[in-house]
Amino acid sequence: MMGYFLRNRKIISIIDVKGSIQLKFRSFFPQSIFPFLALLLFLLSTPVMGCSNDLRGDSVESELMIIEEIENNSIVMGTDRYIVTKSTVILDMIGKKITLCDLPLPCKAEVEYRLRINDAPICLKIVVKRLLEDPDITRSSDESD
Repeated sequence: MMGYFLRNRKIISIIDVKGSIQLKFRSFFPQSIFPFLALLLFLLSTPVMGCSNDLRGDSVESELMIIEEIENNSIVMGTDRYIVTKSTVILDMIGKKITLCDLPLPCKAEVEYRLRINDAPICLKIVVKRLLEDPDITRSSDESD
């Protein structure tokens, strides 16, 4: 059985081959337009894909901050908390690698971190720039004199 139908500018042929039905669609568009449309779609979606990195939280930033304390594998700067992982590189003022518990507090440091949506940023690198005097220690020593 073979039949032809004209519907919405497309010729559809139905062919019965050994009990199965196959549909073939023919269009009035030239065959070379489909690769062009695929390429156009790819080029238009590429800038959108580039912007999606920021939405996923893949942006890396670096900032000079005052680190005040360490809590639960994270550093605290004011009200902000930044997570420190095993892969976080921590360098002292001379560039020597140190651990989180060896980080002098308080200190001014260059912190490179990765932002995450709805979660604390992850520290990638911490470089101590300057040691700061603890105001609590200074006050308590002044009071004892």
